[in-house]
Amino acid sequence: MIKHLLFYLMLLCSVSVFAQPANDNCADAEAIGEVTDLAFTTEMATTDGPNHPDDCVSSGSTPDSIFNDIWYAYSPTFTGWVEWTMCGSATFDTKIAVYGPMASCPVANEDLYVCSEDAGGCAGATSAVSFEVTMGETYLLRLGGYGDGGPGESGTGTFTVAETDPPPPAPDNDMCADAIEVMLGENIPFNSINANTDGPDHPDASCFAFGNDLVNSDVWFYWVAPNTATIELSTCDLVFFDSRLAVYAAAPGDCPLADEDLVACNDDGAGCSGFTSLLSFDATAGETYLIRVGGYLESDTGEGVFNLLEIIPPEPPANDDCAVNPEAMMVVTDEQASNFEGLVLGSTSNGSQDAGVPSCINNGEFFDVWYTFNSGMDTTLELRFSILTEESGFIFELFDDCMTPAADTSSGGALLTTCVDIPAGSEFLIDTLEGFPGVPTDYYVRVSTRITFDAPGDFSMFLIGTQVDAVNNEELYQLENVRLYPNPVSNLAQVELDLESSANVQLEVFNTVGQTMGFEDEGQMASGKHLLELNTNTLSPGIYFLKVIADDKQRVMKFVKE
Repeated sequence: MIKHLLFYLMLLCSVSVFAQPANDNCADAEAIGEVTDLAFTTEMATTDGPNHPDDCVSSGSTPDSIFNDIWYAYSPTFTGWVEWTMCGSATFDTKIAVYGPMASCPVANEDLYVCSEDAGGCAGATSAVSFEVTMGETYLLRLGGYGDGGPGESGTGTFTVAETDPPPPAPDNDMCADAIEVMLGENIPFNSINANTDGPDHPDASCFAFGNDLVNSDVWFYWVAPNTATIELSTCDLVFFDSRLAVYAAAPGDCPLADEDLVACNDDGAGCSGFTSLLSFDATAGETYLIRVGGYLESDTGEGVFNLLEIIPPEPPANDDCAVNPEAMMVVTDEQASNFEGLVLGSTSNGSQDAGVPSCINNGEFFDVWYTFNSGMDTTLELRFSILTEESGFIFELFDDCMTPAADTSSGGALLTTCVDIPAGSEFLIDTLEGFPGVPTDYYVRVSTRITFDAPGDFSMFLIGTQVDAVNNEELYQLENVRLYPNPVSNLAQVELDLESSANVQLEVFNTVGQTMGFEDEGQMASGKHLLELNTNTLSPGIYFLKVIADDKQRVMKFVKE
């Protein structure tokens, strides 16, 4: 009997611990007035409310969702402004919404009054929102969690609903038509607190991602270009919220703007901390440009400064544009790779984005470079990839052309490995690429860095096959009959080569991070044997690579400087 009683007591305890909250459903909303540190839990809650595709969107695959929600029916005891906050007082990433005052269950998207995902300055991605209330009305409060797909986050915490001061008025340049003129310079002040979202969305712009194509809570400036130049607009490390920037070829009189007026935009700038922003654009003398400064979410606002500067644009990688200048690479044998033949040295620094989001990454902005190769008779290739810049990360992808991810022509399906994520810190990766047709086929390779989180930088890679003899590597830029000695080198090396025909010969020395350490143009050389001197006197001790180029053929060799 005692055992049975203990069993039922344990069962009752387990049911109470794991039961759904009493206010899990909208129809069961808990009635409250103003409260301080009211305890709550969303554990075991179901998702009862609608999605909101146009408001309080967040990152991930379900940006418009609020998961595991519980409900409160709030009846204010005054008329004025109220703040509902769980800022820093919840154990999970919260997401909240307010409906009313005429809303009834089940609520609809159009009943939304105000919402909040991550409130500025709140620890743990918690939420807070202020809204105007009227005594005698009732407002439905929905408290749930963020989620990148279901089931979403849940947890416990406390919240406060209390009277607060009304917000300050919107900035004077809140509207596009009220843009303020600025000149080139540093530390140009702005204030986006309580700004509305006035500009167009940009659903096809690669510079915006994470399920949100707006510059939210935006303020406006305009600038007249005194001369034709490259201009840099930046909040990089200058503000304390997740900023977004956009530039339009338009004047205040052209407002409202359209998507096609966009010149440049950026969400997270390369090398910028705190998801701050950096972009550049080419300005034409006498033209007017509208500058839009805002945030990723409506709650991403603040006081800050931005820079608007004329710059000398950095030189992009030679193979930055897939349609114009992809770099040829070749498939090599394991032995050739061991001798550093066919080594590709590349960099995504100062690049741009030439294609969409990689299939193995769900969002972000990217700098990419491009290569072409022929798969020959191989059906499987080995990728050997090295990160040469410590803080950089890369994504390797196969394409049929500059826009189409590679497909398996033998079966009509996708290649088993078309996208490989090589995160920062991994240094070296070996992966198997399968599904090639077994007949000579041209492919494109895209190597990119997701600048949202990683710094662009330098890398090296090999593609290794077992049927390489079936591919005419002489036509794929392999230079035969080249030798470097002695190796290791003290101060002077000899480079011996035998040219089959007259060619323009160049010698280029790289270090292990892909930086050019020396270059010699030997000019046009006749067919036959030649002996060239390579002066290594200025090199520090270490490992280097020598690239010998003869017109459209090349050879890369590793050497050691003592």
